[in-house]
Amino acid sequence: MTNQNGFILPVTLFVSTLLIAFVFHAIFLMASDRNFFQSSYAHFQIQQLRENALAEIGERVRSTSLPESGHFSYDSGTVTFTALKSSEQVAVTFTVYSGQNTETDRMIYRLPDGQPVTWFEKTNP
Repeated sequence: MTNQNGFILPVTLFVSTLLIAFVFHAIFLMASDRNFFQSSYAHFQIQQLRENALAEIGERVRSTSLPESGHFSYDSGTVTFTALKSSEQVAVTFTVYSGQNTETDRMIYRLPDGQPVTWFEKTNP
C-alpha cells in the first residue's frame, strides 16, 4: 500500500470550494433575475396605464368632451391629466402613477379630427 496520508483533505476542500462558488453564483444570478423581472414588470405596468389613458383621452378629444383636467383610475394605478386648448389643437400633459413609479408624458392632438400631432415621452426630470 502506498502512502496516501493527506490526500482526502485537499480534495474535500477543493470540491467544497467549487460547490460553494457554484451556490454563490446561483444566488447572484437569482438576485439579478429578480431585479430584472421587477423592473420589467414596473415598466410594463406604466406602459399599460399609458396606453389605456391615451385611448380614453383620444376618444374624449374626438368627441370634444375632454375637460381641462381630470384623472383616470385603473386597477394598477392612476393617471392625472391637464389639457390646454388652442384654436386648432389641444396639448394634453398626463402623469402615470403606478406604485412607486411615475412618468409624465405629453400628447398634442389636432382638434378638427382628433388625430395626434406630436408626442413627448418621459418629460419629467
